[in-house]
Amino acid sequence: MQSMNLPATAPATKRVFARLVVTVATSLCLIGMAASAANAQSIRVPGFLPSTHGFAFSNSFPSVPHFTIDIAGAQVPIGDASNGLCGGMVFAARDYHEFGLVRPTMTTPPSSGPLYNHFVSRLYDSFNLPGGPVKYLNLMNPDLPDHETWFSMTFGAPRGRAWITIVEEWPRIKADLDSGHLSPMALVLVKSHDPFMMGHNHQVLAWGYDLVGSDLTIHIYDPNSPNYDNATVSLNIGNPTATTAMTYSGGSQLWAFFRPDYAPQRPYNLFDGMLIREVSGAPVFAVIGGAKLWIRTPTELDAFFGGWGAVTVVADGVAAAIGDAPRDGTVVRETDRPEVKVMDGRQDRWITSPSVLARFGGWGVVRLVPSQSLSAIPDGPPVF
Repeated sequence: MQSMNLPATAPATKRVFARLVVTVATSLCLIGMAASAANAQSIRVPGFLPSTHGFAFSNSFPSVPHFTIDIAGAQVPIGDASNGLCGGMVFAARDYHEFGLVRPTMTTPPSSGPLYNHFVSRLYDSFNLPGGPVKYLNLMNPDLPDHETWFSMTFGAPRGRAWITIVEEWPRIKADLDSGHLSPMALVLVKSHDPFMMGHNHQVLAWGYDLVGSDLTIHIYDPNSPNYDNATVSLNIGNPTATTAMTYSGGSQLWAFFRPDYAPQRPYNLFDGMLIREVSGAPVFAVIGGAKLWIRTPTELDAFFGGWGAVTVVADGVAAAIGDAPRDGTVVRETDRPEVKVMDGRQDRWITSPSVLARFGGWGVVRLVPSQSLSAIPDGPPVF
């Protein structure tokens, strides 16, 4: 705001009044800024970032069937993974987070095996059959207005895309995020009467949001952009009766979005603390902190982990489907070493004293892990 420069000869009352106007205007600006800051919300799901908890490969699968079915002795392929498995990746990423599993280290999308099968299973779950396709078709329908009409507001005609997105669907996503849970989002990217265009839509996973006044930015894990923490969906939610511009960082036109219903599914029936061996493999792994840690000898298996009777045989490929560094915050000690360490950013950090350990929960939280299982994990700075 420019200052008012009155001539020195101006009456004193006018100069005082001008200063008062400037002071009041400045105060109102500051009050408005303070109110905006007070109304701002910034929510993140604890312990999740796409770069470390989303899958490290893109939604670019080879042309292989989802599965095959036997018809009169002939194997008939169903589906084509090259069309994308975004819904399956989104549901699986939330599964991994819900059950504390560490993402696999692979950087190429699988074309078979347990992880691929989990993606396919969760893809069909993400369709929310039979109602899910109806939602897509409704929001894709070119005849559905983007805004409210007199008929929709007076006679109960179908609501417009902005109203459905802002009033009906966004609160469901917000409730997930506010309660510390990731939230699947179905993005409507096309308008068409052709139901075969449904596959041109997309699914992402919300992991946080910023709301400043009515300006909303939703932070998403986008399976099309692996290891990218800055993918977003943005819109202004202040007037759901009007056509509302929506921006998706993936570059496509975004017309609407909704929340598919999600129910958790434990990947491969794994749980923390179990011992596993694959059908065709000899190594035995302890699942600790959501990661697989190799138990190198039968002697160690018997002495510290319950012996062969505690081992569960799992399908080939399950070990590759989980990572090999425990999740952040896991406090560990190798069976053959005295040092207690905490995982932090894929590094292990030495906890230097019992008083420091007490800050992490004391001796009761220390997990015993196999000897040498931390050798490939970089050492971080000690914790004092």
